[in-house]
Amino acid sequence: MSSQSSSPGFASAEAAELGFYAAFERGDIAAMIAVWSEDPDISCIHPMGPVLRGPSAIGDSWRQILAPQHRLRITLSHQVVFSDAHLCVHCVHENIHHGDRFEDLSVIIATNAYRFDGQGWRMILHHASPGARPARAPSVEPVPPDRAVH
Repeated sequence: MSSQSSSPGFASAEAAELGFYAAFERGDIAAMIAVWSEDPDISCIHPMGPVLRGPSAIGDSWRQILAPQHRLRITLSHQVVFSDAHLCVHCVHENIHHGDRFEDLSVIIATNAYRFDGQGWRMILHHASPGARPARAPSVEPVPPDRAVH
């Protein structure tokens, strides 16, 4: 990740989160890097992956993830927010729609943390884990006539 000392950050943690998911959907590495703090203590854990620490390791991981040109649509649900004047933590379900017509769905449970550095809000943690598979409609089998209630 490159130095961001001239960039003021985001006006709110919510704006930083919107920037993060917009960059993720678009595959925009420059916008993704702009969301992250330059502090050496930042961390990122991708689903089933190791702990990545620091701007360089995190930037490299997002370059690999965003390099393929697959289309995604991401919606958030089950949002829980904890915040104070300098730290904000968002726990979310990332509903990632993918496929040619966005017909496939993957659910990732993520914790995102943002810190206010005096100039603006930036991401300091993204921890993502696989969620439960989306529920499928149960298959309906015909009931034999001798077992029918009505």
